[in-house]
Amino acid sequence: QEYGIIQGYEDGTFRPDNSITRGAFAGILDRFMQFQSVSPAGTFSDLTGSYWEEQILKLNAAGVYLGNNGKALASDSITRQQAVAMIARAFDITTSTTALPYTDADQISEYAIPAVAEMTARGWLNDSTDGRFRPTDPITRAEIVNIFSNMVQTLIQDSGTHTGDVNGTVMVNASGSVSLENMKISGDLILAPGVTGPVTLTNVTIAG
Repeated sequence: QEYGIIQGYEDGTFRPDNSITRGAFAGILDRFMQFQSVSPAGTFSDLTGSYWEEQILKLNAAGVYLGNNGKALASDSITRQQAVAMIARAFDITTSTTALPYTDADQISEYAIPAVAEMTARGWLNDSTDGRFRPTDPITRAEIVNIFSNMVQTLIQDSGTHTGDVNGTVMVNASGSVSLENMKISGDLILAPGVTGPVTLTNVTIAG
């Protein structure tokens, strides 16, 4: 909410257990990463005029949103395995061959297995209380927030100078000049696609 990545509803509720459409999820990922390139209109046969058309085409240009048989299916609910696969593509996460710890691992689609395995190994998928991943269940708004919160502890959206130690990962998506100074980052430093200006590091230690 603070970063403007995900908002509540007009009646003041957040509705954490609600599912989310593929289009709305594309919007969240775009706000998080600030993708720059856009695929041509007509890339998907069912997308023209859709509310999420621009965001989906931006994710498609980045190799994140692949669609299904030429269709974007923007109004369909996005499943847990679909969301995890898209997040892994967006963050360019090296996929893993680590064995899956879930009792329903045989139900995870082949395309999603490496992403689920790697993100589980990194501790980013930690909401399996009964040992199941539930790959085809619609992902909820709360589950999305939980994943992003596990992955990125500090998001730098504003240009200028930033200081202060961070226990976890820092991601920069600001378009203007950014200077990180006198900072210890215990996790990774991620420069998102939204970074189009210089990022200068002065006395910065990155442990990730």
